Amino acid sequence: MTPDEEVVTAALKASDTVYTVPALREAAALLGGLYAAGDGHGVHPDDRAGQGADLPGTALRTITARYRRAYAHCSPCQIQDLYRRMETELAEAGIPSEGRYRGRLLLPRFAETPPWGWSGEAALTIAFSNGDGWTFQLAQERTPVIDVVAPSEAAVAELAAELLTGRRRDPVFLRP
Repeated sequence: MTPDEEVVTAALKASDTVYTVPALREAAALLGGLYAAGDGHGVHPDDRAGQGADLPGTALRTITARYRRAYAHCSPCQIQDLYRRMETELAEAGIPSEGRYRGRLLLPRFAETPPWGWSGEAALTIAFSNGDGWTFQLAQERTPVIDVVAPSEAAVAELAAELLTGRRRDPVFLRP
């Protein structure tokens, strides 16, 4: 498998995290660099497959940590600015916010939106968590909070648009 394929496979194993395309690309580039460094030290590809070896997961966790560091220690004013930027990016992606649900940005459903939640009609919400970044959650009781790994609000908005319009398969909120 290529580093891109390995990173995507590792990303799909995370039940509480979804990765934007830019984050996946960056993790794959990091993984490719790790493999190249290993090659330069005589590490054979079979040597990377031992018990506990998870270089694709390590690349994803490293990129996640770097993005989260950018959101550490935001002031209330900075958080409000982030929400305004997110609403602007969502609007530019064709997803106007429909207000708030428990402090989270409430997003509209479209004909292509997958069936989510107990009724199949739950809406997607986006919120900011200081120190962690952006999260997705359904607008209903007892739903998981899903971390979104993204380099920018634009990337989060694009991912939301892809999920809401069915352009990207939903790996997280699938109905049983």
